[in-house]
Amino acid sequence: MMARRRGMSDSQFLAKKSQNCPKPGGGNYGVGTLRKVLDRGYGAYRTNPGSVRNTKGVKGGPGPKLSATQWARARVNSFCRGSRKHDRDLR
Repeated sequence: MMARRRGMSDSQFLAKKSQNCPKPGGGNYGVGTLRKVLDRGYGAYRTNPGSVRNTKGVKGGPGPKLSATQWARARVNSFCRGSRKHDRDLR
């Protein structure tokens, strides 16, 4: 049996992401702010399972759902791209 490749930890992901997550006024968001966004992503996954999309991007559709990690990290990526849908209080 082959060993399973493990991805990076949340801490590694946040450290890497904080290097290229620009603030509107200049500089980058810190790891602490991105940790709050990540934690909110995990919370949203747990408290609203009906909104979780499948791996093809269909909301509530058949097939395998995104994992909690995928969902939370996607929220961090969306935050870094400047989406105003959520986490406005952290901007």
